[in-house]
Amino acid sequence: MNIYLKGNISVDYWYDEALFICEELLEKFSDDDWEKLIEESSKESDEWKKRLVECLGYLHNSYEL
Repeated sequence: MNIYLKGNISVDYWYDEALFICEELLEKFSDDDWEKLIEESSKESDEWKKRLVECLGYLHNSYEL
């Protein structure tokens, strides 16, 4: 998933494909995966965080908060 969140990809590609790929990956996350993501997210750039937030919009789980 970091390939998309950190990648130097065009805005068009992000909204046309990568966003949905990341959403699908997040839907498969275990509780351990979520804990690791939360722990590591503080080290990431603002752009990375922005993209992650966009991916969380429709997951409807407790980790979105």
